[in-house]
Amino acid sequence: MTVVHDDGAVVYLNGQEIGRIFMPDGEIHYDTLATTVVHATPVTTVFSGISPDFLVEGENILAVSVHQVTDHSSDIVFDLNLEATRIAGPSQIVFDRNLHVRARIKDGNNWSAQNQARFTVPMALVHFWCFTNALANNTPFSSLDASYSLVGPGVIEYHSALQGYPFDPQDDNWRKASMERRNAPTDINYRPEGNRNLEYDDGFMRGLQIKQPFFGNGGENAMIFHLPTTGYERVVFSFAAMDEGAAEALVIDYSVADGVPQWQPYGTYGLLDGDYQHYEIDFFSITEADDNPDFKVRIRFDAANAQADEGNRVTFNNFALDGLPIAGYGRELSAGDIAVSAMNAAETEEFAWMQLVDLPATERPLLCHSSAIPRSP
Repeated sequence: MTVVHDDGAVVYLNGQEIGRIFMPDGEIHYDTLATTVVHATPVTTVFSGISPDFLVEGENILAVSVHQVTDHSSDIVFDLNLEATRIAGPSQIVFDRNLHVRARIKDGNNWSAQNQARFTVPMALVHFWCFTNALANNTPFSSLDASYSLVGPGVIEYHSALQGYPFDPQDDNWRKASMERRNAPTDINYRPEGNRNLEYDDGFMRGLQIKQPFFGNGGENAMIFHLPTTGYERVVFSFAAMDEGAAEALVIDYSVADGVPQWQPYGTYGLLDGDYQHYEIDFFSITEADDNPDFKVRIRFDAANAQADEGNRVTFNNFALDGLPIAGYGRELSAGDIAVSAMNAAETEEFAWMQLVDLPATERPLLCHSSAIPRSP
């Protein structure tokens, strides 16, 4: 880790101190003064050997507190670069898709018995919306950024049925045909990895509501999800939803075009009145949705009386998009995981024959290797 500083600095990784320079010992406060003055040229300090135990799965937070030697200095300087080296385990083979593996070893003139195993590349959470008490209450929204995105940005864009939305509080249409926070938590489809690895807690979880009317002088209420899938394929869109006296079904459309969306119908999904239901919509058959920075999903509403204005709503929670990493984003498996036989125990031995067969769901061709495949990358 390289820190450029003027004067002192303390660096924290996930709330744990990992380095300090030109600062006194003991607890550091916002008004703690640095111990050494830095003159014309900022100082560059390199910290090495930082333990990887400070890292957590998912999002990691790097924070820096910069301090001056006096309380009236005007030349504060700060820059930081954190680099890590991934140490590869012994004898790794990388699979970037679901595979059925058959392999055997040749030792001189002797072949080992053929063995086989299946390996599945896990789906990755690409985008997630977590609605908490940090979301303003009684406030109409025109858009909401994803709380978590591997590629981005993920955004909900909202189109209201009422022209002129959002309105001023003095307007008769204030908080009508609106997208707002709803105090209706659920653990259905909740993903800790999309919320800083925090376990579900209904004490601070909330939800999102779309309010009546659903049709008006501005058209119809619609939620448009901007869901870039760069680097991912076979994506699945999921969420929790319930009707609260406003609609009978959700109408799902999608667009894979760049620029202005070109909406294609996908399906209609019924709603339960008063109870959250889990929805999972896969786009496996839409190959244009793979590795697409312009992929979008639209949710509209099928209501018996779309112009009704009785304060009712449809409530949502925990929107997520999952996908399979495409080539180059593969899961790494050690040679020991393949467990062909005891004959592959030596580090210098090679696979003399290996056959990789995709699982049926991937709809990919057979991959065969008849030449020697080294166990090391």
